[in-house]
Amino acid sequence: MGVMMQFFEYDIQYKEKLWVKLSHEAWNLSKIGITAVWLPPAFKGASGTKDVGYGIYDLYDLGEFDQKGARDTKYGSVEEYIWAIESCHRNFLQVYGDIVFNHKMGADGVNSVKANAVSSKDRKKISKRKKTILAPTQFNFEARNNQYSAFKWTADHFTGVDVDCKTWKREIYLLDGKEWSSNVSSEFGNYDFLFGANVDHNQKDVKEELNRFVDWYLQKTGVDGFRLDALKHIDYEFYKTWITYARKQKDLFMVGEYWSGVVEDLMEYLSNLEYSISLFDVPLHYRFVECSRNKKTYDLRNLFKDTLIERDARHAVTFVDNHDTQSGKSLASWVYQWFKPMAYACILLREQGYPCIFYGDYYGLHKGSAGIQKELELMLMARSQFSYGWQKDYFEDDYQMGWTREGGLAVLFSIRQEGEKWMYVGEKFNGRFFYDIFHPRKKERIENGYGHFTCKKEGLSVYILE
Repeated sequence: MGVMMQFFEYDIQYKEKLWVKLSHEAWNLSKIGITAVWLPPAFKGASGTKDVGYGIYDLYDLGEFDQKGARDTKYGSVEEYIWAIESCHRNFLQVYGDIVFNHKMGADGVNSVKANAVSSKDRKKISKRKKTILAPTQFNFEARNNQYSAFKWTADHFTGVDVDCKTWKREIYLLDGKEWSSNVSSEFGNYDFLFGANVDHNQKDVKEELNRFVDWYLQKTGVDGFRLDALKHIDYEFYKTWITYARKQKDLFMVGEYWSGVVEDLMEYLSNLEYSISLFDVPLHYRFVECSRNKKTYDLRNLFKDTLIERDARHAVTFVDNHDTQSGKSLASWVYQWFKPMAYACILLREQGYPCIFYGDYYGLHKGSAGIQKELELMLMARSQFSYGWQKDYFEDDYQMGWTREGGLAVLFSIRQEGEKWMYVGEKFNGRFFYDIFHPRKKERIENGYGHFTCKKEGLSVYILE
C-alpha cells in the first residue's frame, strides 16, 4: 500500500529552501498516506544554487563546501538536508536519494588529450581524424581539500566530452584509447554519451571510487533507497555489481529511470539487471499523455496495453508526470490537466504498481498548473481505507473505464460522454450505500452485490462504502 512522492519540481528556487520545507511537511505527508519521498540530487552542481542537481560536480558536497559560488546547493545546506531526512524518519517516511553517475560537469581544469569527433545522430560514426583538444575533465575539489575523498578525476576517468575548450566548439568527442560501452541503449547507434564529461564505468579507479562514495553517503545520510538516473546511458554490468555492493550495507529500495516508451526495452533492462530493481513505467505515462490529448478518439481499452504494469507490475513504479515531462524540459510530455485525476485514479486505486505522486501535481508548479491537492488527498484516503482485496475490471467500452475492489471501492471515469455502469462490489454490501468522494451527496445502493455507478462527461467518480 506504499505511495511515493517526488518531492521537487524543476523550477523550485533556492530561496524556497526545499529541505526546510520537507522538514515542516513530513508530518502532513505521512498523515495523508505518503510512505516515501524521492528527493532531488543533493550534491553540488556545476551551476551552484541554480542547479537542479543533474549537472553533477561533487558527489561529496551536500551543501557543505564553498564551491561553485555558494556553500549551499539549490535546496539548502547539508545540515538542513540531514535534518529533513531525520524528520521524515520520525514520521515513518522512507527517503530515496537521487543518484547521478552518468556524467560530471563544471570541471576545475582541462586536460590536453587526443580525441575523435563523433556524429551526434549516430554515435558509432567516429571520425578517423584525431585531434588534440582541451577536455573539461580535471576535477580537484580544492575547497573540499580531500575531506571524505582524496580522489581526483582526470581524462583517464571519462570516455568522452561535448566541448573542446580550446575552440569552445560544441561537438561530441571520444577520447583517445576509450570506447563506448556496448551495454547501453542502442538509440543513436549507441547512447552511452548523453552530455558533459561522460564517466567511464569500466575504469577500475572509477568503480572503486563509486563504491567508496555509496559507503560514505549511506553512513552520512541514512537514506532508505535510491532513484537511479539515466540508466539507458550507463553500462548495466557496472550497475549489477554496484547495486549488489550497495545492498551489503542495508536493504535498499531502488527504482531506475530508463526512459523509453517501449515496454520491451524496460523488460530487457530488468532482465539484464536480474530484476534487482524497479523501473518507472514510462510507457504508461505516454498512454496518459495520448489519452489526455486525444479524448475524442482515444480507446480506453488500450490504456494499459504494453505497459510495465501489464507485463511486470511487481517491478513497476507508476507515475503521471515528473520534472522532466514539464513543459519546456528535456522530455516534455505533460498530461493535460483535465485528465490528471483520472490518471492518478489509475495508479492510486488499482492493485498494480508502486505509485509516485509528483510534487507539482500536489503543491502546484511555479510555471503552470495549480495542482490537484484536494483530489489527491481524497484518493489517498480511499486507497488506504478501501482499495484492497480482489479487483474486478470493467474495460468493455472505448470511452469509459471502471473497476471495483473488495474493500469497498468502485471507480468509474469517462472521457467523451456521461458514464454509467453496473459493477459488482460484493454481496456482503447488499443494502449498503456507496458515495462519491468528490460529490458526497451522490449515493448508490447495492443490490445483489451490484451498484449502478455513474460519472460526468470527462469526469471521474470514486465511490466508497458509506
